[in-house]
Amino acid sequence: MTERSLHTRRGVLASGTALLGSLAGCATVFSDGEDVPAPTLDDFRGDTRLVGERPVPGGPRIADLPDLDGRLTVYVAGSASERYERLVGLLEQTYPGFAPTLRVEPAEVLVAALREQADAGNVRADVLLATDAAAVDALADDELTATLPDDVTARVPARFRPTDTWVGVGAHSRALAYDTTAFDSGDVPTSVDAIPDAVPGPIAWAPRSYGFRTFVTALRALAGRGAAREWLRAVLHADTDTVDGEFFAANAVARGDATLALASHQDVLRVRAGRPDAPLGLAFTENDAGALVNATAAAVLRASNATMLARTFVRHLLSAEAQEFVATDALAYPVTPGVEPIAALPPLDALSPPTLALSALGDVSPTESLLQEVGILP
Repeated sequence: MTERSLHTRRGVLASGTALLGSLAGCATVFSDGEDVPAPTLDDFRGDTRLVGERPVPGGPRIADLPDLDGRLTVYVAGSASERYERLVGLLEQTYPGFAPTLRVEPAEVLVAALREQADAGNVRADVLLATDAAAVDALADDELTATLPDDVTARVPARFRPTDTWVGVGAHSRALAYDTTAFDSGDVPTSVDAIPDAVPGPIAWAPRSYGFRTFVTALRALAGRGAAREWLRAVLHADTDTVDGEFFAANAVARGDATLALASHQDVLRVRAGRPDAPLGLAFTENDAGALVNATAAAVLRASNATMLARTFVRHLLSAEAQEFVATDALAYPVTPGVEPIAALPPLDALSPPTLALSALGDVSPTESLLQEVGILP
């Protein structure tokens, strides 16, 4: 995929409904170079029945921050990248002098590209924004990310800034999508270990997704490689339905093709938004890799020639408006004080994630080797 400039297609419609669309099939709509008003808070809010009434978000507003002005290349990685592309579009619409160029691809593609560029001494990105913190942390491990100033990191809880070179801008939990006609809510497995034997029908998973690989990386870190291998084999030898992404895994449950799916909570909610009458439940395991709370993370590349603009851009991702977008359009947990998750989610502190630093997730190479050993990946 080639890099493309948002600046050349200025004119994102000011209507939040037209801009954000439905979660089942979101499409960004552009006018042909017409001047449109700067976005309001309503434009940053998702247009879905899952959102409901919202309080005014707290924290610094965009108007309180330095302007975004200049050219910036942002690599956007991950399964929810189209949502963050729209967020960048809203910021581009806010500032006439801001000219972002985006490259939007899977995390593994962009991480490999940035490593190759670094080896050649020609890094072409200023910012990496990835919906899986492992992708950003992998570059931090390679010393390709730059230190962020305190005024960027101070608003983010320590668990979502384990190093000083990247910050989380939204959080999301591993979750289970389950068929409410096949389970009573109290019978849904509360641990990943119980899944192979406790599910009365097909299990949907997406082992080629970056989110799944991060989950297995956490499983390795918490339970050991041998236990992770045996768990993978047990699920593989159960009645499994392998799909290309975790949205499709959750959707397999909504369609009745699977009884349970391993996914992110965001994917389950996105399917619910598009299929509100489907018998699709959302559950969380406890204190294991299946309950991992991950982050959408942003980092400034060390080789950037626009470091000041890149840092200001990351500040904007933590503004009240951007965090409202994270909550209501990306359906993630906002990470800054004063912005609430949507009512369809339990509070973040009500979840029971394992004790595992996100900085432990950067090296997915051993996970890929394990998945190949078990026969899940070629």
